[in-house]
Amino acid sequence: MKSEILTLLREQDGYISGQELCDRFGVSRTAVWKAIKQLKESGYDIEAVPNKGYHLAGQKDVLTQNEIESRMHTKWIGKEVYYKDITASTNLDVKKLLEDGAKEGVLVVGGQQTQGRGRRGRSWQSPPDTNIYMSLGLRPDYQPDLAAMQRAAEILTGEHDYKSFCSNPQMKKSTVRIVDSIEIVRRKDYIYFNYHGTGFLQNMVRILTGTLLEVGQGKRTPESVWQTLEAKDRTQAGYTAPPQGLCLMRVDY
Repeated sequence: MKSEILTLLREQDGYISGQELCDRFGVSRTAVWKAIKQLKESGYDIEAVPNKGYHLAGQKDVLTQNEIESRMHTKWIGKEVYYKDITASTNLDVKKLLEDGAKEGVLVVGGQQTQGRGRRGRSWQSPPDTNIYMSLGLRPDYQPDLAAMQRAAEILTGEHDYKSFCSNPQMKKSTVRIVDSIEIVRRKDYIYFNYHGTGFLQNMVRILTGTLLEVGQGKRTPESVWQTLEAKDRTQAGYTAPPQGLCLMRVDY
């Protein structure tokens, strides 16, 4: 409601009454007063005059979720907005939201990043009160390059240290595993990834799948997965593919 109140205040040349806001949102005067109070605390200069109502007199240079939402006039981009004063990475936030089922166009904005990454995993300095850091989640309709993914799968097959493909940073036991085969086939509208190995690390199959899909999208070359294996660094691998569709087929003895 605060975002909508901000939008209405900006659209008014003069004052807008508290009763009009109550009628518009179907809430009590107390609820409107609390929303106005919170906006003032966020840095907005809102005048309240008896028998006239509320007027937006000015505001500081603030970046808040309400500020972003109140200025969003798009068809589908940014209809779902998340703002954080401090976050590890807006990219990681968007990936997690998409994995959890967020709609295409979800937007994450941060005032500061502590683990921002640029191209090839390089550290991205993201100090506060300097820039706007944001990531937009998209779900493109694409056909992955099956041959490229199969070439990358050949490199990932065998006995390797799969630490880059483990989601548990506190893993103390060996992260060496044997993956006997990675089979990737397309059947009608679906692509099937079949893994066979002596054991898998936490989320290893999902991270392998996310990395292979990035190869199929052209975001990585098949040969680059060598560097990913050698890095032994989770941030160098692809995203964690959603769990939907993941299943254990059989256990061999």
